Amino acid sequence: MTGSTGLLAATAAVLCVAIAALATTEWLHIPEVVASLVGGVLIGPRLLGFVNPAAHLSWVRDFFILGVCLVLYEGGRTLRMPILRRVGVSVLMLATVGVLITALLIAAWSQAWWHLGWPLSLILGGALASTDPAVLIPLADRLRLPAILRETLVAEAALNDVFSALLVFEGMHLLASPTPTWGGGLLFLTTQFGVGLGAGIVAGLLFRFLVTHERFGFLSRYAVLLGFVAALAAFESAHEFSGSGFLAVFVAGVLSGPGGSRKSPHQEEMEHFGTTTLTVVRLTLFILLGALASTLLPEFWIHATAFLLLGLLLMFLIRPMVVWLTAAWDPYARWRARELWFLSWVRETGVVPAALAGLWLASGLPHASRMSAAVFAVIILTVVIQVPTSAPWARRLHLTSPPPPDPAEIRS
Repeated sequence: MTGSTGLLAATAAVLCVAIAALATTEWLHIPEVVASLVGGVLIGPRLLGFVNPAAHLSWVRDFFILGVCLVLYEGGRTLRMPILRRVGVSVLMLATVGVLITALLIAAWSQAWWHLGWPLSLILGGALASTDPAVLIPLADRLRLPAILRETLVAEAALNDVFSALLVFEGMHLLASPTPTWGGGLLFLTTQFGVGLGAGIVAGLLFRFLVTHERFGFLSRYAVLLGFVAALAAFESAHEFSGSGFLAVFVAGVLSGPGGSRKSPHQEEMEHFGTTTLTVVRLTLFILLGALASTLLPEFWIHATAFLLLGLLLMFLIRPMVVWLTAAWDPYARWRARELWFLSWVRETGVVPAALAGLWLASGLPHASRMSAAVFAVIILTVVIQVPTSAPWARRLHLTSPPPPDPAEIRS
């Protein structure tokens, strides 16, 4: 991804760092995203110079979009409806009202601190309002959380990415309009939601028809490939008609999943493919994020205090307030206080905000460097602080279940 190194050499460097990140994770027991970020900084233009994403921002932008599509599709596909029926109110409130409250509070802070203007402040707030399914899905699996808590974390992370992206594009629409009005913005948001929902339903139902239908499902052996096509087709069709491509991809993923029924062979194959693909995509995205972040070092130094305050505000004040306001009263979930306190702490920022920051840099958005640096700083803060402390916090709250016994020990 640099002119001097070449695309193939840069790709090889990224893959080598990805392998090293996985090995380091197992050896030092640190989050793989942390190792990926550090590796990305090392091979970035400021140090070794193997990868310079800023030299090919259009390619990086497209890869970020592809990565987000795959993450959202897999997040929607792995949702389990029987459990979601119990926590659906909490998930919906966290992913909509919670995202809106978070975005507005961050926007108000950004406007007061930096005076960016409300459209730009809303863009930054919308990007930072989402949590990261690429981090939370493996984290929830590793901690062996109760099913109700795991599904809430995964579903919220998948859903709030969609609404976060909608708010970001709403802000970009207001910024680009010569005579911006909130009425026009509301119409744009409604169009994005309606078209995205429709495109996702069509793509998901077409997948089910061609793969799972008893009579016409003649493409079941190609389910993995067709799922990949369905995700891209949902995004492109929604984008072509001015809808939310990210919402379309997520809805297509929900309709492509088992929905709580017994897993069929093609679902098991898709699950294995999805796990492998998400690992590669997650590592690659965070390596590129680290390389991009290394180009913004002056912004980090100039606004270090502001970035630190923003991250702490999000982790210690905004997130707990949002959880208790939107989920504590849910009569169906009947949350216990310790579960709400765990939800209040686990809200890592990651792939989707990183992709959106890459889009800002590629599109020449005003103050893109400062806003992207703020996103990268919050991602690094939440990943470095919250990921390693989630397991001790879950154990202290008595929310983890013991690992299954080793079969060898049972036989002995």
